[in-house]
Amino acid sequence: MRWLDLLHARYHNDGLFFPDGFGDESLLEESLVQRATPRPVESSPLKKGERERILRFRSPRADDLPEESRFAEALVVLPADWSHHTPICVQLAATGDEGFMARRRIVAEPLKELGIASVVLENPLYGCRRPRGQIRTYLRRVSDLWIMGLAVVAEARALLEWLREQGFQNLGVCGVSMGGAMVSQAAALTPYPLAVCACIAPHCATPVFLEGVLSRYVDWEALGEGGRERLGRQLDGSDLRLFPRPSRPDCAIWLGARRDAYVDPSSSMLNAEAWPGSKMRWLNSGHVSTTIFHRNQYLRGIQEGFARLATPARELGVWLP
Repeated sequence: MRWLDLLHARYHNDGLFFPDGFGDESLLEESLVQRATPRPVESSPLKKGERERILRFRSPRADDLPEESRFAEALVVLPADWSHHTPICVQLAATGDEGFMARRRIVAEPLKELGIASVVLENPLYGCRRPRGQIRTYLRRVSDLWIMGLAVVAEARALLEWLREQGFQNLGVCGVSMGGAMVSQAAALTPYPLAVCACIAPHCATPVFLEGVLSRYVDWEALGEGGRERLGRQLDGSDLRLFPRPSRPDCAIWLGARRDAYVDPSSSMLNAEAWPGSKMRWLNSGHVSTTIFHRNQYLRGIQEGFARLATPARELGVWLP
């Protein structure tokens, strides 16, 4: 199915990333490993019988974001009989995934039928948060990608704190591709156990933009002489191995695609190696075909993450330091 990735890239991508170069140097110097816990989202508690809500809140990284991105939006989808014992999963977006519709239809609604609630976050610089002058989801500067990562992880953690403040006990995070990389970073920085399901996620952004299909859609001319090497050094800072291990790595499920042209399988494997006790599930598919034909495996991965969260590590045969 690798051919489908190449075909998708050829006909879907008609722009270039980073046409304005590297951007804000002060942002690029900042580490993604932000250990301080953001304040909970400011919103009224969910009420019994409530089935959906749009949350709008100021991003913990608002001061570094474009004006249009400073307020975050998230869609809450709840099962009819939810309680504070209901598993609830914060969903993060893949590259190019704008709005709530796709994740609501493909993930949140089926999860609701399985008794799992969702909080679907809109990425900064995407959708209703897209800044003027940006062509669709082609980020204009490398620093835009950097602040997106910082903000998404901080917003996900703020949402988790809000859920925890309301008494929810079974919390998780899930995402596909870039969303999977972001959820692994959020989980690594969260000091309590989470269910994690990351699908076709790279361990680091470097191989995605320097080696995978997306390397063909980087404006290398705009990055200047030595731009490839500098971009690689910058993106190396997103390597999951630089982050702390979560308290329950055994509650993480990774889904990798053996024929992925966007995320090399070796990159996906490094995630599982970084978190001993986590589970790697391989799909005989490519990046695009995984999202089309293997949605049920993704849903089962989310379920399995929550099942493992509810089980002591020693009962799973995992011994954690």
